[in-house]
Amino acid sequence: MELNLKGAPAIIAAVIIIAAGLVYRMFLENDLKDNPKLRRQLELNLMHEIAGDIMSDSEAFRAALARGDVETAETIGAGVLKRKLTINDLAMKGRDENIIIRADYTVFRPEGPEDKTGYFKFSHSPITGWRYRWQSSAFSWYLKLF
Repeated sequence: MELNLKGAPAIIAAVIIIAAGLVYRMFLENDLKDNPKLRRQLELNLMHEIAGDIMSDSEAFRAALARGDVETAETIGAGVLKRKLTINDLAMKGRDENIIIRADYTVFRPEGPEDKTGYFKFSHSPITGWRYRWQSSAFSWYLKLF
């Protein structure tokens, strides 16, 4: 069977294919922004930003308690409670097995908030959903056109 599309049917077929691609892209971008599991995975990947600080705070807290320095222990404890991370914006480039997500996020520390950007390689499948691959780079993000 041979399929010859010429004229108006060829244009209609091309428009349908392009529209389907754009609709799938919009679905992925909406899912990226609204998917709580994906946001949680990104938050866990970004926790390394504050995990080391929390570990050193806990050691300093223990040492202050062992010395009997309650004031210092309270100050350290209050600082630990200020440490958190929030994702402000997500953007993506790519499709299927080759998606790079740019996460703009804020790290809150006792000294004050700090805005940062991270790049992560993900894949997406209609069956398995979003899967984290590894951390990527800004270079990869800018190199990827679509």
